Amino acid sequence: MKSFRLSAFVALLLSGALMFGINVIAQEKGKGPGGPPPEIQACKSKKAGDACSFKTRDGSSKSNTCKEITTPMGNELSCGDMPKPPRGGEKEKQN
Repeated sequence: MKSFRLSAFVALLLSGALMFGINVIAQEKGKGPGGPPPEIQACKSKKAGDACSFKTRDGSSKSNTCKEITTPMGNELSCGDMPKPPRGGEKEKQN
């Protein structure tokens, strides 16, 4: 009985680690919750210098041109500059 409990614990531990790894990989590829930011999505099938537009998370429309930026995923095209994340754990203020 003791070996069964140990085996069950190890299986549970490994499955949790596997699910965590799958989630991290999916988010890194932009397929996690929410997907890539709208600035990146707007330039998916375009090249640097092409006109682009997207809706922000608050629903307003933005227009710009695609430009190459460096992200944790490498170089990608973005419709203008990516917004800076809030500093110090502050949430974005809604107007």
